[in-house]
Amino acid sequence: MSQTLKVPDSLAGRLELVGRALHGTRWQRPLAAALGVSHVALSRWVRGGGTNIDVDAALFKLLRARAREIDAALLALLDFYKKR
Repeated sequence: MSQTLKVPDSLAGRLELVGRALHGTRWQRPLAAALGVSHVALSRWVRGGGTNIDVDAALFKLLRARAREIDAALLALLDFYKKR
């Protein structure tokens, strides 16, 4: 099923969108770790605090990496079932 998501205008909303997509409902600490920042820093961003890094670029990089992992797993499974 295809679903169109609206990308939030706020950084906090984009953090939550990507965090939930990658890590589920308990997304803040894992996302902070994946971004290489403390959970305190991420919590500050979620509350509207500023940042000196390009968070959107980092989020895009994380999503692309996960997409590559999923694509590789899908291709491996397809290959496996073709050989059966």
